[in-house]
Amino acid sequence: MPLWTRTARMKRGSSVRGAVALMWAACVACSTGCGGGSRPDPETRINLVDVPRLATALHRFKADCGRFPNAVEGLNALLKKPGGGDIGDKWKGPYVKDEDDLEDPWKQVYQYSYSVKDGQEQVRVWSLGKDGKPNTADDFPQKIDRRPKKGRGVP
Repeated sequence: MPLWTRTARMKRGSSVRGAVALMWAACVACSTGCGGGSRPDPETRINLVDVPRLATALHRFKADCGRFPNAVEGLNALLKKPGGGDIGDKWKGPYVKDEDDLEDPWKQVYQYSYSVKDGQEQVRVWSLGKDGKPNTADDFPQKIDRRPKKGRGVP
């Protein structure tokens, strides 16, 4: 075997071994605590993970069906096709993976409201907080009244 072929194989093999070693080191570092090694606090999870994910799902529902889910359909319309009326074959869901995506950090279903005021659709998604009671200090209300930014799973 010519020397240049053997050298090329050795270089190629060593770069692959180096990449594998680097990935293994990164996995070990992250599993032992890089980035804090803990889950985000509930407020962070609600504001930065759950509500943006639900907002994207709601906007995809609207893009397909021509409207947001009404108050009766609620967030369940993201998981199961609503019965009746104007949806027909437009529904292309599910828009969330499973029922867990509709629950807050305390395993309570997110609350949802839909209304139209002055011709503007108003959608709210919120958590009742740790106590599970409405209109208390630990509630996490969020308005979803505009389209999420492109580049975050939005077509």
